[in-house]
Amino acid sequence: MKKIGMIGGISWLSTIEYYRTICELSHKDQKFATVSGPPSIPEMVIESLNVNKTFNMRGNRDNPESWKPFEEYFRNALARLETSGAQIAFIASNTPHNRFKEITRDINIPVVSIFEATANKCLELGIDEALILGTTPTMESSAFSNVLLSKGIKSSAPEREGDRLSIEKLISDVQRGKDVSNNNMLKSVINNTEKQFVSDRVGVCLSCTELPLLFPDLLDCPYFEVDGVHYLNSTVIHASAVYELASQS
Repeated sequence: MKKIGMIGGISWLSTIEYYRTICELSHKDQKFATVSGPPSIPEMVIESLNVNKTFNMRGNRDNPESWKPFEEYFRNALARLETSGAQIAFIASNTPHNRFKEITRDINIPVVSIFEATANKCLELGIDEALILGTTPTMESSAFSNVLLSKGIKSSAPEREGDRLSIEKLISDVQRGKDVSNNNMLKSVINNTEKQFVSDRVGVCLSCTELPLLFPDLLDCPYFEVDGVHYLNSTVIHASAVYELASQS
């Protein structure tokens, strides 16, 4: 099993879910194995970043140069993971993946992309169109849409500015520990986007690793349906892709 390096803390709530998911996948693999002592888990090292710092380092959509401090913060963390002996790495957050190419430049170990993993799951499930819900950079950037399109999957984010702001507020509320269990805001945004799609095979990509926490009873599910809406849990999908790569000899 390869040693895994995680960039976490963005936020710490989803970092816990990544760690738990990877360990549970390892336990599941060993369910019928005869081992001496407790089941093995992969060796892991975590670089926990300051989510407030990353938020305030975000650049401007129309100015790539403005993202350089953000990119450097993450690239330096990946370099530390590499120095620590990690053989593969991942960033436990969707937002930095909008600058994935720049962040991973000069990193010499594989870094597992959450956008690639989620797009592959959409393809596997036969999803034709995807609704991208996440932070403002993720909803405004073409990075995830381009990865989906490379798999033949059309995608869009909410067209209404108010809906995009509602998703940002939901993410902030989760990060601040507020009760968002009724999901009414999420349902309203999804209802408002229905006219954007022509396919019956639409998947709602929970493309912020805090958004799956709105469904506490379904946190282990990479894909689930609630009230006729098909959701993709980017956290579980990404963690599973990381574990799969770590398990390869």
